[in-house]
Amino acid sequence: MAYRLPLTEQRYLKCVDYFKKAIENHDEKVKRSTPKPNTSTNQNIHALLRTRPLQPFEIDKGHCSVISQHGHRTYIHEPYFKVLSNPGIRSHAMDVDHSFGPEHDNQFVYDAISEQLNESIRSNGLITILAYGQTGSGKTFTITGLLDMIFSDILTTQNDGGFEIYCSSFEIFGNELKDLLDETSTVQIREAMTGQVNTTGCKEVKVASMEDYMLFKTNTETNRRTAKTLKNDHSSRSHAVYNLRICQNQENSANGGVIMLVDLAGSERNADSTAHDSQLIKETRITNTSLMVLKDCLRKAYERTLYPKKHVHIPYRSSKLTLLLKGVFSPEPDRLAKTYVIATLSPSIMDVSHSLNTARYAATIIETKKPLTKNNDKKKIASDGLFKNEKEETPLDISEQERENIVKA
Repeated sequence: MAYRLPLTEQRYLKCVDYFKKAIENHDEKVKRSTPKPNTSTNQNIHALLRTRPLQPFEIDKGHCSVISQHGHRTYIHEPYFKVLSNPGIRSHAMDVDHSFGPEHDNQFVYDAISEQLNESIRSNGLITILAYGQTGSGKTFTITGLLDMIFSDILTTQNDGGFEIYCSSFEIFGNELKDLLDETSTVQIREAMTGQVNTTGCKEVKVASMEDYMLFKTNTETNRRTAKTLKNDHSSRSHAVYNLRICQNQENSANGGVIMLVDLAGSERNADSTAHDSQLIKETRITNTSLMVLKDCLRKAYERTLYPKKHVHIPYRSSKLTLLLKGVFSPEPDRLAKTYVIATLSPSIMDVSHSLNTARYAATIIETKKPLTKNNDKKKIASDGLFKNEKEETPLDISEQERENIVKA
């Protein structure tokens, strides 16, 4: 049986030229305005949005981009349809620490955070970089690109500092852990009586050259769990963790700066999993559950920054992933700790609802609205996800006959 486009997608494609024009008009108006200053007050956790370019197959199918950037703000233009009036776009303004568009390469993204990375290396700090987003939105491309930049920077530019890099990598699938450098190893994440979280049984290798790094990278990519999904032929079904321990002396010291990069498994909508077999559906549920736990912990950590005097319980023990990231939610008081959540977005009009959810996920992490008060509507807070989401509706300039044709699609 031939695949038939869902009704909404048929309508999207019928209106794509009108949507393009409405978005262009919106962007022209925005460009004439001064970008609003970033109001984030959370200096430990930073949210970034990165939009990939349209893929060739999306262009061939007539898709258009519904995402644009202006300063640190990202606009997601959500098409809407109404029975008694013209369809239009609902432009959502997302305020985050950094917004990267399709024109920004990995070097540009790295430059935005490299200062904090260098500070961490020199002060025995902890930097965590999380890539979150829809399957096929560019998470792995971003993480591997940042890995390339980090190793190139340390091994070539800063090699006069006498740095030594020790690397390990493993994947997390539910509560299962697998060493990506040695499949015979038994990896465990445990919390000591002191509260410190340790990873044991994971093979660690010294990387002294770019050749060593390329071997490390190849081995981890080869052993990672992937599967073919509706959105991606090689979708990552696990969370991949890259742990870089960087020492400034000739001894393999337990102390040193740590950079942890986590390529989170791709999130998927239930609608995207209808074509999956039973095993893949099960894996998707496991993945989405772990991502929801992470989201809950990030929200609680965010709430703790709003109310430092209030006791806020963060359920980081609910999953292996969040237990590993305890340092993100409860950083050590005397250690520099910075976390960057890079939410990757697909610009395609067909992925607009998923991109909107991803952006909301990231925007919950930083403070972009006034602290909550007793008079605030709790239901509204829950639905908005504690973030500022400015919306503007723009009806399309089309005739009544054209609107009727769209409604009948």
